Amino acid sequence: MAWSDPNCPISQFAGDEIEMTSGILSFPSVMDIYDVKEMFSRYYVDPDIAQQNVPSKWKVKIHDNGKALLLVMVQNCKKMVLDYLINVGSVGMSHIWIELEGPPEVVAPLPGTTRSLPTWYWYILPHELDGYLIRMFFGLAGVDARLVKKISLVGDPGDTRFGEVIERYSPEAKYNWTETSQLYTNKFLFYPEQFPQCRGYSSSRVPYTSN
Repeated sequence: MAWSDPNCPISQFAGDEIEMTSGILSFPSVMDIYDVKEMFSRYYVDPDIAQQNVPSKWKVKIHDNGKALLLVMVQNCKKMVLDYLINVGSVGMSHIWIELEGPPEVVAPLPGTTRSLPTWYWYILPHELDGYLIRMFFGLAGVDARLVKKISLVGDPGDTRFGEVIERYSPEAKYNWTETSQLYTNKFLFYPEQFPQCRGYSSSRVPYTSN
């Protein structure tokens, strides 16, 4: 992955339906996404650059290789519908998490599971969106997001894919990647009542913070 502008802030969840309830207004409250092409991957990056994008009260976790861990999800949704009524059309989204230091913890297994993974701590950067309208609706719902110029993801899963996010009209304010992956199947259990402001967590608890 090429991170071309490390000083600019780059940045929820994959699923059919996402609750949006943390804003001043109660609209929109639900987001449905259809025919989604997405890429989810992780990268080890310079911890000093990662720390520049995290408030000083939190410390980036440094792994044995001396690097910080970055999770990236990029989604191209052919259709997004808000509150089962408003079709905002196709939307590109990019979401980025940076792993943080945190106290060791393993919580009791959630219903329907036999064990829990250790808690991981993440700082999520503002969600990046490629449309003015959806950026406005995210703002109304109280979801931290910002408008970018372009989000693209080309290629089929299981083959080589190419992606790029252009954050501003400056050619330096962008990041891009080439990905070769294998298809796999994973099962997630969702418990939205554990997280009143969002949906899309798996059976292991993953606390997060957002600026």
